[in-house]
Amino acid sequence: MSSPDVSPAVAQALSRSDAFSIAGAPIARDRALIEASIDFAVTPAATLVFAVRF
Repeated sequence: MSSPDVSPAVAQALSRSDAFSIAGAPIARDRALIEASIDFAVTPAATLVFAVRF
């Protein structure tokens, strides 16, 4: 399912810190975004992720 929002932005906050915003470059409405990733379970509580976007 595609999102109509072409200006990527997100608000984040870490434990015991102020919130901060991250914004990316907008993409054209007629473009596709493809993402591939590989996840490795390093421990039961930690996962290592390799991801790439085209």
